[in-house]
Amino acid sequence: MDEQSTRFETNAGVVAQIRQLPVGVVLASGPFNYPLNECYTTFIPALITGNTVIVRIPRNGAAPHFPTLELFKKHFPSGSISILSGSGREIMTPLMEDGRIDFLAFIGRSSSANALVKYHPAVHRLHTILQMDAKDCAIVLKDSDVEFAAAQCVTGAFSFNGQRCTALKMIWVHESIAPQFVQKVCEIVDAFKVGMPWEEGVQITPVCESGKPAELKDLLEDAIKHGAHILNAQGGRFSKSLASPTVIGPISQHAKLWTHEQFGPIMPITSFSDLSEPLDWLAQNHFGLQSAVFGYDPQELATVVDTMAFQVGRVNVNAPDKRGPDTLPFGGKKDSGMGVMNAKEAVREFTLETVIATTVNDPRNVKALQGLEGVSRVVKGTAKIKSE
Repeated sequence: MDEQSTRFETNAGVVAQIRQLPVGVVLASGPFNYPLNECYTTFIPALITGNTVIVRIPRNGAAPHFPTLELFKKHFPSGSISILSGSGREIMTPLMEDGRIDFLAFIGRSSSANALVKYHPAVHRLHTILQMDAKDCAIVLKDSDVEFAAAQCVTGAFSFNGQRCTALKMIWVHESIAPQFVQKVCEIVDAFKVGMPWEEGVQITPVCESGKPAELKDLLEDAIKHGAHILNAQGGRFSKSLASPTVIGPISQHAKLWTHEQFGPIMPITSFSDLSEPLDWLAQNHFGLQSAVFGYDPQELATVVDTMAFQVGRVNVNAPDKRGPDTLPFGGKKDSGMGVMNAKEAVREFTLETVIATTVNDPRNVKALQGLEGVSRVVKGTAKIKSE
């Protein structure tokens, strides 16, 4: 750790050096959808703060890590980082049960995070950063730019096949503009080029998980059973690992899509007449990663932003949810997250604060503390400490 991790306090005859020190052994696991960026987000801050790291890379998305293995071997001391690939149950469960993991940095399902934490024999001393499920929404106010909001919501819902924690997974649109909004959304979505990732101009590709199309089909059928309709002409089509982008609505509170994270190319839409409707839904939502609002009236925007700020980790105004830039803190509330990733905040997450103090009524005490510099591994910069 550099000297920026050190600060000094002098009060009531006591001088103290306060340092941020490594937590210990970090077990990190990232998701398949951004196998490099999000996986490395979990452990790079841990490495640079002096922790030992065990990284479990996802089965779907292991290949991009192979070129980096030699780099880690070349530039980091032996044992400082270990990279394992395979089933989380086979790799992470026994590591957690062992009890020597001090910190769990995890991106994935909340059910998996809950299970992993419970495997640890001393949960009370386990530190965590968890980024989990999400049910991000967009609220489209009556004074929004309909064409702009529709295009932004489509991007937010369907980029990367909607297989992003930050994907928009519920759209609330004011009833006065709902017909125009839905028409524009369907025009954009039905113009998508569907194909393989290596084909030029393709916007929708096969989903990554083999069982995902069947799960998405079940969600659509359930929504239709509760009064919804597929709104775009090309929606609701499935073939092996391919799921066509689908716009569906209105969504009933009894449908699974009301609360369930679809994590795929489905955009549920429902309309509202009173702003309390989407805000109540937001407050009752178990998840709280991000959300968005489209509109320009300061009073209505303030009402939405003030509510969202207590419910989600990031509020996007006239823009869809997104991860970047990585200079911003990334974290959620409720069942979506615990702790912060990205930026300098993440560096502090992987450290523990330690106080080294002495009284200043005897000059020998300060001299002794300063004498530790160059001998102690953690006492640094003590020349700044002066007796009162």
